[in-house]
Amino acid sequence: MRAPTCAKDVGTHLADVAVAFDNLIRPHDHIETQDVAVEFNRLVQIWNREADVSECAWIGCSGSSTMWVYPHLLEQMRRAPDLVIRLTAAPQVSVVASVLTGDIDLGVVAEKANHPRLHATPFFHEEICLIVPSKLASDTRNFQRLDELDFVAHPDGFAYADVLFLLNFPDDFKGADHPKIRTSINKIGQIPIPAAQGLGYTILPKSGVEAFPNQQDISIVQLPERKYHALWMISHK
Repeated sequence: MRAPTCAKDVGTHLADVAVAFDNLIRPHDHIETQDVAVEFNRLVQIWNREADVSECAWIGCSGSSTMWVYPHLLEQMRRAPDLVIRLTAAPQVSVVASVLTGDIDLGVVAEKANHPRLHATPFFHEEICLIVPSKLASDTRNFQRLDELDFVAHPDGFAYADVLFLLNFPDDFKGADHPKIRTSINKIGQIPIPAAQGLGYTILPKSGVEAFPNQQDISIVQLPERKYHALWMISHK
């Protein structure tokens, strides 16, 4: 079903939207919930520059950012009873296709979408994190010890392993096809569960880690070299 008319001036005001959305999803230790609500309200106001445009925002996110952006959007909806937000979590290819067809107004993706009918703006860099059971946090800075654990695989996990491990263990890492896989799952909210239960390690963007409820059962390994990937905001021209 095609999206209703809302936020169709996103392309015109893309720079303003980028600033607002960047402020919306800054790392949590630098921003208060109230500030997030204020920034999202600014984003909605940018979308609704025309008086006859309804307060409706259709957003599609790929990856884990959906999990912790959404609670802030709900808070903004509570403050603005007439605001309608439709947030969809989908693979990047689906988000790009939906922006092109007009089914969503704004997409957040982990790779730049090179398409002649799309605006693409980098607006946020998110850390890629190595996640281990909390009881093993102090033993896994050594690759040999880490390699003894099983890998909790997911669709993006192998690519994350290649970039993060090659950066930190260039002499020992043999490629993402090397680790022994204990389990594989494609539900972002469930990926940390096996690590929390001591069954292995995994690699996720920080937003996927922060959204996991049982933080006491997992640890982020502080590696010597940190790795970030860019998130891109896309909209139809």
